[in-house]
Amino acid sequence: MKRSGNDRRRNESNDPKTSVFYAAIAVTIGIFVVFLIIKLYMYADQGRLDSWQHLGLSYKDRITSMYEQQNPEKLEENPNYVDELLRKYKWRIPKLLSKLRRKYNLTEDEL
Repeated sequence: MKRSGNDRRRNESNDPKTSVFYAAIAVTIGIFVVFLIIKLYMYADQGRLDSWQHLGLSYKDRITSMYEQQNPEKLEENPNYVDELLRKYKWRIPKLLSKLRRKYNLTEDEL
């Protein structure tokens, strides 16, 4: 009895070797993605994003001087307040600046 092409394909797709091969590829890709995510977090935790030096002089100094003018009590209560803000918003600095501008009614030139 001669087998049709569809029967042959159906048998090949149910082959355990093929299933193991595709599962191995999926696991390898998953491990690679996890590795990349871990490297990204390691990079972020090495202090490169907390030093604020890569951002230039601007953000920390600009926010600190704004608080000295607008709300010096915040800095008196907690001298590390600006560092904590920058750490909290480290991936969203523009959003932080926007919130501060709205809260203290400042223009972009002022902050």
